[in-house]
Amino acid sequence: MPKIISTKEIELEIQKKSLISQPLDLSGQIIEGIFLYNRKIDIEINLRSAIILNQISIEEVRFQKNVDLSNIIVKGSFLFSSNEVMGDLILENANINGVVNLVGTSIKGSLFANNLKTKGFLSLTKVKIGGKVFLNNIKLEDSFLSGLIIKGDGYFRDSLFSDDIEIKNGEIQGTIDFKNAFLKGKINLNNTKIFEYLILDKNFLKENLILENTQFKELIKNS
Repeated sequence: MPKIISTKEIELEIQKKSLISQPLDLSGQIIEGIFLYNRKIDIEINLRSAIILNQISIEEVRFQKNVDLSNIIVKGSFLFSSNEVMGDLILENANINGVVNLVGTSIKGSLFANNLKTKGFLSLTKVKIGGKVFLNNIKLEDSFLSGLIIKGDGYFRDSLFSDDIEIKNGEIQGTIDFKNAFLKGKINLNNTKIFEYLILDKNFLKENLILENTQFKELIKNS
């Protein structure tokens, strides 16, 4: 029977690796759950292809390096609020059974979340991202993106959104790209500043676009 790493063992491993400044590699491991609060972590954490039997709950933690959760399976929710990531946050091909909540988190690098699957909602409310955002080919029921700040481009290509998308009071210092995205609801960009272009799929109905006090260079309908 495969070993299940306990929550307490995760804490001890972080402490040990931090003392010798080595990355913590938990790739492919089965983990009971992860609960981290109000601390600073100086090492890179690799959770690629890990299986989390419960939830991940991380709050008010400062990560000095990248956090890699690509191909992770989380049986519960991924709660990652009010954190600071000095590198990249990688959630590519992640499969989350609950919600994905990044509210209030600051990412100095980029957010990679292509092919993210979640049975709950995705919240990027009041998230600040210094690099680019890749949310291509994702499947969501609900999304909350109000107050999102991106210092690069935001890519939402080939994604399925079953409900409305709100990016109110945001700032995108590049282009926001919904090319080939399937949007069943409305896009609300009220009071959001887009420094470059807003790109929509050719089949998206313009009446489903809410643009009160929205700034952008040009609206482009992908052909």
